[in-house]
Amino acid sequence: MFRFPRPFPKVIIFLLDLFIVLSIWAVAEYFWLTYLQKSFTNKQFLFSLLPVFFFNTALFVATNLYSGIVRFTGSHELIRVLIIAFSGSVLLYNYYDLFLNFPLTSFFPFWLTYFTFVSLGLFSYRILVKYGFRYLSLYGLKETNVVIFGAGAAGVTVKEVIDRSLEKNFFIRAFVDERETYHHKLIDGIPILSFEQFKKLNSKISVDRLIVSSLTDNQDLKTDIITYCMDEGIDIQKMPPNEFLIGKNVSVNQFPRLNIEELLERKPIVMEKKSTIRAYRNKIILLTGAAGSIGSELARQLLLCKPKLLILVDQAETPLNDFLLELGIETQGTTLLPFLGSVTDAVRMELVFSNYKPEIVFHAAAYKHVPMMEAFPTESLRVNVIGTKLLADLAIKYDTEKFIMISSDKAVNPSNVMGASKRLAEMYIQSLAHEVNFSTQFITTRFGNVLGSNGSVVNLFKAQIEAGGPVTVTHPEINRFFMTVSEASQLVLEAGYMSHGGEVFVFDMGKPVLISDLAKKMIILSGHIPNKDIHIEYCGLRPGEKLYEELLHNKEETLKTYHEKIMIAKVRVIPFKELIVSFNTLIDMLQRGEKEINLVRWMKALVPEFKSNNSEFEKLDRHISCYNGKLS
Repeated sequence: MFRFPRPFPKVIIFLLDLFIVLSIWAVAEYFWLTYLQKSFTNKQFLFSLLPVFFFNTALFVATNLYSGIVRFTGSHELIRVLIIAFSGSVLLYNYYDLFLNFPLTSFFPFWLTYFTFVSLGLFSYRILVKYGFRYLSLYGLKETNVVIFGAGAAGVTVKEVIDRSLEKNFFIRAFVDERETYHHKLIDGIPILSFEQFKKLNSKISVDRLIVSSLTDNQDLKTDIITYCMDEGIDIQKMPPNEFLIGKNVSVNQFPRLNIEELLERKPIVMEKKSTIRAYRNKIILLTGAAGSIGSELARQLLLCKPKLLILVDQAETPLNDFLLELGIETQGTTLLPFLGSVTDAVRMELVFSNYKPEIVFHAAAYKHVPMMEAFPTESLRVNVIGTKLLADLAIKYDTEKFIMISSDKAVNPSNVMGASKRLAEMYIQSLAHEVNFSTQFITTRFGNVLGSNGSVVNLFKAQIEAGGPVTVTHPEINRFFMTVSEASQLVLEAGYMSHGGEVFVFDMGKPVLISDLAKKMIILSGHIPNKDIHIEYCGLRPGEKLYEELLHNKEETLKTYHEKIMIAKVRVIPFKELIVSFNTLIDMLQRGEKEINLVRWMKALVPEFKSNNSEFEKLDRHISCYNGKLS
């Protein structure tokens, strides 16, 4: 590989520039004097060069033109060259007009010739040197064809970084942009293409790398292009952070790779921002599960609304402490109050309600891992059901304005203990919401899997890929709904604002994603080839797991709201007086340590759509009749 010599000394560049300027003046003067048949002695000819020498020397020093490294010539040098050529022409014209009898002083073509060729001469040799060095540096190296997604300011920034990167074998072949007004135009000589034109380009030259300059551009087009690139084996990277871009030794190979969360993101949410902020401003808000993935993002979003007091309840000491350290400088006037305790601890929860009397409660604390809860139904009922009941009862007792519960799509036609426990919590909340004696508004929000949350399959796949595989998928046909934690949290806040009490809000989760496809895409995005570099293995459904998740019970219908991504589910409601009898029975069973098989039998009696899948509790389904308020 060609090794660059040290940059030329400044004095050599200075003398070369001066020689070019003097030569151009001499040639232009001789040509036009001859052409016009003007008499001029050799002494006069040589004497006319002295002002050119002195004026241009001063201009070179003033603009510091000779200090640039020639092989890195760019637009800044062009600007300085134009300034020198124009200023030199003006100064020399005035000098000769005032002090010397120069026969070409008033002859415009001469000055135009001088200005034009000085500009071309000073800049062209720099460009020749630049591309000569580039050619030598690429000798023996394979060219890498690069396409940039996004022709806006971010895309131009990526181009500038690539131009000055350590790798000189990267050639930007095109920009890709969804805006039709940009198509067939150029950025610094590089064409801007549509998606279809990009595919044609790839068939001709084999694009090696796609760099995504903006993550906020057209989401659908971005997903289509990235999917196409993954299918074609085109490497995918994204624009690095700003602090990386300003570094001196920039390497394109160090650009970060796109992650699966960014690929699966959907169109940005359009929130009723001002109204939502007003709904939570200056309020006393209690948030359970505050150190979890959903809870922590809810806290961040709530801080933007500037509540008066935000009480962060969690039983996990270290995560809560770490989260407080993160939020310490971002509170913007809101008082943050950590409260360590379990939602099943009646004494602790009574204490926080009696001392602070929260006006709004967001209940995000829950056990959520399906196989774990299938193995420990007692804990699932204690936390997800009794914990929710305890908080809801306290909300009524202390006149809380709104109680918003975070539920799950697994509560729809549940096939496992965890999903059934969330459905029971929903039922209790709904029964309270329809009691006229209570002023508290009870709201339920229901959505699917959250990308990157604690226990997410995405985190598992990332760890397996980093370890070199294999990536384990339970079944080739299993699919799930996904949304980002930010989107889920914003929709929860919006639902809480729009609610009048009693609603079960269902969020638009988009299309379900095949988990096997998710695994393949994550492997490709990490720079590997599925089932070659890293293998995918199918390990079978886990206890309580089903192939397809649902967001609505098959007997439920939805009503539209003003927000296109939020619907209201019409659900069956059991009267509170009937339901409380069964819940009191459950509490008695838990207190006396009832066998878990009997606890699950109780759940199936109260939630008749609960049909166990791949579980030891499937044997109970043959013996449970429809709900009649009692066990059968």
